[in-house]
Parts: sequence; C-alpha cells; structure tokens
Amino acid sequence: MAMNEKKLNEGHAHMRTAENSQKTSLFKWKPDLDVAIEEYSKAAVCFRTCKAYDLAKNAYLKAAELQAQTNAKFYAGKSYEQVALLCKETKQLEQAAELLEKASAMFMDHGTPDSARLVLEKGAKMVEQEFPLKAVHMYKKASAIADNEDRPNNAAENIGKAARILIHQRKLEQSIEYLKKEIHHHKKTQNWPMIGKAAVGVIMLYLHNEDFAGGFNFYEDYFKCPELSDGDDAMYMYRLLKAYDTADEAAGRAILDSPLVRHMDNAFAKLARDLAIPETGTSSQDWGPSPHDPIDEIAEATARLAADDYCEEEEDEELDLL
Repeated sequence: MAMNEKKLNEGHAHMRTAENSQKTSLFKWKPDLDVAIEEYSKAAVCFRTCKAYDLAKNAYLKAAELQAQTNAKFYAGKSYEQVALLCKETKQLEQAAELLEKASAMFMDHGTPDSARLVLEKGAKMVEQEFPLKAVHMYKKASAIADNEDRPNNAAENIGKAARILIHQRKLEQSIEYLKKEIHHHKKTQNWPMIGKAAVGVIMLYLHNEDFAGGFNFYEDYFKCPELSDGDDAMYMYRLLKAYDTADEAAGRAILDSPLVRHMDNAFAKLARDLAIPETGTSSQDWGPSPHDPIDEIAEATARLAADDYCEEEEDEELDLL
C-alpha cells in the first residue's frame, strides 16, 4: 500500500513538472515541450504501476498530443497504443479500437506502414467478439495498407478475416464482395489452394442468396481455369450446383456433409450446414456427364465399347484356331 501511495505521489509530481514546463514567463519565452513529454510519460508509468489506470491514460494522452504537435508521430502512435492497452485492461474495448486507429494514423504519417497495419490487426482481433463490424472496418483498413505496400498475402489475410466476420453477421452480399477481394490478392501470388477455398465460399454465399445464376457464373469463371479445374474444390462445387439446380436433396446434402466442407473454417462450415437445397429445381443447365467425375457416362460408354471389341477379337482368334 505504501509503495502504491509513493508511486501515486511520484506520478502527480511528474504531472506538475510537465504542466510547469509548458508555461512561459518573463525570462522563458517558449514552452519546453520535450520536457513536458518526458514528464507525462514518466507520470503514466508511475500511475500504471499503482493501477491508477484513468490517471495513466490521461498522462499518456497528454504525451501523445504533444508528440503529435512536435512532429514525433511515431512516438505519438506508441503513446496512443499504450492508452489502448490500458483501455483493454479496463474492458473499454471500443475506445481501445479507436485509439489504435489513431496510433495507426500516426504511424502512417511517420512513414511506418507495417506498424500502422499491425496495430489495426491487433485492434480488430481485440474487438472481434463484442464489436464485429468495428473489427471488419479495421481489417479492411489493414488490408488496404498491405495492398499499398505490395504485401498481397497480408492484404488477402485481412480482407478474408473481414469476410468471415460478415458471414457470421449474415451480411452475405458484402461477404461475397470481400471474398472476391481476397481472391484478387491471392491471384497476385498464384496461391491457387487459397483461391479455391475462397471460391467455394463465394459459391455457397450465392446459393444462400438463392442466386444460382451468380454461383454458376462464378464457377465458370474460376473453376474452369487449368489450375483449379482438376481439384476437389471444383468437383464438389460442380456437384453442389447440379444438386441445387435439379433439386437433388440427397446429392446436395452429401456434398455439404463431406469432409472437404466440414473441415473448412467455421464460417464456411456454417454456410454448408445452413444451406437448403430447393424442393423444386430450375433445371436451368444441361448438365450432362460431370467433367470432374473419374468415370462419367461418356467414359463408361467408351469402356463398354472397348470391352465389346476385345471380346469380339478373342472370339475371332478362337475361330481361327478351330
């Protein structure tokens, strides 16, 4: 208790020194802002040590304002980040996120975009459960920073996280838009497995919106390319679209309950669980044999003809021997 009181008094003393250093007089024409910043920072540490969090936040904020004023933008960002961490400790998550956005802006002004992106990612993760749409906003900003810095993997990861939050929030149109952006970033690095996974999500979202045409057109655009056409994702989505179009509940459910879908991330697995196959199909496509099945109708017919030819050849040989 005595130690806390000592630190508290020490913190107040640093605050007084900081305030006095900003005053002018007959012989002191300019405020000493560097001293004020240092003293506010020392006060914040003292207050934090004795768990006087509101006083610590106030001291850090005063330091941040002066650091921004003196063009020490990086240090201003660090001070805002410290206040945000204190807000997290006191369960003020929304305020913490806003402060991390301020920190990000300071880092961008300073010319350190990686730091700007990282604090946005930290803030988004912090508020994801309680303020999901705020998290979406922060992940989107982090993705934009990564994109500007030519970091497509980071850009894809952040916009992908935003998309999955939007799926849980049932904002399906926006989810489609964000997943398409994720695919766009993955294409820059030719990350075909991740493109395939995101494309599966897009198709299921179209079907949730009862937009078979949108889902089928998207399948045609992406899963017909050589890099994806032979993969499991393409095969399963072809069968799902066919089951949806022809109202084949059993076939559709088999796809949606398959290991490929069940083992996807939570957002996509939930989409699969909740997707209803219509009772009446539109039969809008002439499906014919599947291009993905190992043995389709054409292959079966070819195999039968080959077998018939082989049998006829064997009979001819037997007759020749006789």
